Amino acid sequence: MHGKYKDPWSATQNGTYFAAAYFFYRERKLGKHALGKTRAHKASASGAGAAAADTAASTSTKKLPLPDTAGVSTDGMTYLTPAEVRKELRAALQKYDASVATLARAASMPYQSFNNFMKASGDFGGRDNQCYHPAADLVERLRLATGKAKSKKRKALEAEVDAGIVDSRSGGPKLGLDPHGKYWMPVGAPFRMTKDSLGRNASSPERGVRRERRRETLACGRPGRTRHRESRLTHVCTPCVYCLRAMGSALLDAPPLSS
Repeated sequence: MHGKYKDPWSATQNGTYFAAAYFFYRERKLGKHALGKTRAHKASASGAGAAAADTAASTSTKKLPLPDTAGVSTDGMTYLTPAEVRKELRAALQKYDASVATLARAASMPYQSFNNFMKASGDFGGRDNQCYHPAADLVERLRLATGKAKSKKRKALEAEVDAGIVDSRSGGPKLGLDPHGKYWMPVGAPFRMTKDSLGRNASSPERGVRRERRRETLACGRPGRTRHRESRLTHVCTPCVYCLRAMGSALLDAPPLSS
């Protein structure tokens, strides 16, 4: 039923015509309880309530303006991983009256690249994005503008940089290993990803080396007299070249164990 009939009596055989006629007849009989009137009343009441709720919510959750960081300068170092940068930026979006486009303009970066960086996932997702370091610099300028104190991890990273412990690729602070990255390793060397004291991803091959060393030593001529601990080798048998190589030249002068 499209209502584009040439004659007013067209479509009288259409089932919609009789259904509509009965609907309007029933509406007249119901009077103030008609479906159209009750729905209009509910809509007006809910609309007024929603408007009042929106007004109350807007007044109670009014966000602060984004601090002006134009005149704030930093040391140019990146102390946060991409995931940490995104976490700080999302917190800023919740606290301040700003959008992703506003943050992109504050970082002097194109919106599309900045938005792609914000959508990335993982600890180091988006590390190759052109907005990573400018976004980290923006987070640092926001911290300085608001007077927020440095974190324990930040102070430790600055101490490492002052001591000359820096990343060999970027020359900046060591932010940890990328779990999805590729690294050069000796053939057959065990590798395990773990967390260090600062929460960074770090390699921990020691436990695997101990297991390999224990299996190699116990397979030598004197398994009953060769024992290993987690921190050091307590007994070394003379035929075990693997143990001598692992412990260094100091063990070459050690006397053999008595049988």
